[in-house]
Amino acid sequence: MPSLAMYPLSPPTDSKEYEKIIRDYCEKKFGGNVYLFGRTGQHQYGVDVVSEHLARTIGVQCKDYGDTIIKEKDIDDMISLAETFRPMLDLFIIAIAQKTDANMQRYVMAKSQERVSRSKFPVAIIYWEEVENYIKNNPIIFNKYYGFLYNCKESILEEPVLVSDINTLRVKFLELYCRFKIRDVILADVFVGIPCQNITNYDCFAVEIQCLVHNSCILQETDMYQNLKVFIKELDEYVGYLGTLVEINKNNIYTIVNSEIRKNRECYEMMIDMLRTSIIQKFLTTTGLQEF
Repeated sequence: MPSLAMYPLSPPTDSKEYEKIIRDYCEKKFGGNVYLFGRTGQHQYGVDVVSEHLARTIGVQCKDYGDTIIKEKDIDDMISLAETFRPMLDLFIIAIAQKTDANMQRYVMAKSQERVSRSKFPVAIIYWEEVENYIKNNPIIFNKYYGFLYNCKESILEEPVLVSDINTLRVKFLELYCRFKIRDVILADVFVGIPCQNITNYDCFAVEIQCLVHNSCILQETDMYQNLKVFIKELDEYVGYLGTLVEINKNNIYTIVNSEIRKNRECYEMMIDMLRTSIIQKFLTTTGLQEF
């Protein structure tokens, strides 16, 4: 029987969320005073997270590149930018949300040794697998960012049940849609505020719907299956877009604090309404329902 620890954790798609995970990772690993450096729109000198401990300053650059291939020049550019940070760093870490790349690790090791020989700060690189392993072994961090997995733990670990007819696929999709209150996610008003629970529900839904799609692969030539894939894609892009507009407050409500966005509220509401209308239409097409 597989355990939850064997289930792979995907890095967050939101860059700010990734920075927060790396901040907490550094706080547990290095101790001392650890904080996010600067904010969106400010010059950060190549550093997203700072750790200060025992008169040692560590700077971390967070890169959630997705599938983009990291090249040696990218590493060199990051290091050059970090050299402009003040006070001078004692260690520069590049945290990349990708699978480990041995070639790049060797390059960074050689680069670091060469820099130390010239009395410059050393450089290290960490990949998502190392951060993921650390998260799984630290319950506080795990529960903070991936605690929602406990809500769908049983379906993740149980033996997969293959879905071989479109009616069953439709019913299972609607069950997940209702259980995780995705209608509330779609209709949420970012200018009023989105409850944190909406995001947790969506994360749970995203995990389980991908399991359902995987277990329904025998139906991939059907319109139902293809419509469902389109709906999932558009919903994910919609939630991702909303995520670029909001920030979480002390009441665990995601809301818009950017004055420029609020000043152009009508424009953003038109964009959101357009995306929402498209998603609702995809939902109706997928389910065959007449009303949303």
